[in-house]
Amino acid sequence: MIQRNAISTFALAAAVLAGGAIAFITPAAEAGSKDVACEFDSGKFPEVTKACKEGGKRAVQKMMQGIKKKVGKDFTCKNCHEGAKKVAPGGYKPSGDAEAEYKKHRATAGYK
Repeated sequence: MIQRNAISTFALAAAVLAGGAIAFITPAAEAGSKDVACEFDSGKFPEVTKACKEGGKRAVQKMMQGIKKKVGKDFTCKNCHEGAKKVAPGGYKPSGDAEAEYKKHRATAGYK
């Protein structure tokens, strides 16, 4: 009986630890898939503001990737952004000439 209780106790402890691990890991995994608020939107470009409101940084990133494809291979994220190039708070921080660069290329992508 003692051996049976030890196995039951071990099984219960293992289940609790596994459940705790899943609960601990899941929010981090979900956070990567959720929208991240746009902290750098100046409001000067309606298409950026709209994407920010509809889908956060991921939506803006998708829009910018479309512009990048239309402009060509010489236009990269580094033209307008400094620091971390990731969809996270503080990521894709505009560089000093970001607005000028964006204005120059947004017409090519069909924005007026």
